[in-house]
Parts: sequence; C-alpha cells; structure tokens
Amino acid sequence: MTAKSSSYLDFPSMQHSSLHTYLNEYCNTHQSLIEYVKRVSEFNRISIQDKIRLLRNQFGFINNINAALVYPGVSTNLFVSLSNVFGDYLANHVLDCIELH
Repeated sequence: MTAKSSSYLDFPSMQHSSLHTYLNEYCNTHQSLIEYVKRVSEFNRISIQDKIRLLRNQFGFINNINAALVYPGVSTNLFVSLSNVFGDYLANHVLDCIELH
C-alpha cells in the first residue's frame, strides 16, 4: 500500500512509534467519539464500570472504523504511524478500509 495525496496530510503531523504519542495527537477525535457514545441511551443505562470496560475494549475498533470517515486518504505519516503502532497486518487492514471508503 502506498500513501496518496490528501487534503488531510496534517494528520498525523509526525511519524509515531508508540501508541501513547499517536493517541495524544488524536485526542480531539477521542473526545468526540466519547461524546457520541454518551448520546446513545443504552450507554447511559449501564454502570460506570461497564462504560469504562466497553470504551477500553472497543476504542481501537471505534477509531479504526471512524478513521475512514474522518480522514479520507492516506498520508505518509499515517501509513508509517499505523505500521509502527499496530503492526503491518492490522495497519494494512485499517488502510484497506480507508481505501474502500
């Protein structure tokens, strides 16, 4: 897979090698996703411990799905960061989802 030209080349702004730095740059999207989940009535009916568990266990999945919608196209930094942080196998699947969108 190769990077292609996109109007969103500023994300990520650098090539990340750790999940921590990648997520720090991506925090605005995380906050938006949490606000979205809070608006789901069923989410508000479960205990705080279950909410935390649900978000913790599903956050990567939610981000991967929304990456295709939020950031169309693949910048070089995104390609390298996903490979560094998640490994080549998962990174290629995420990038395939972006390409299909």
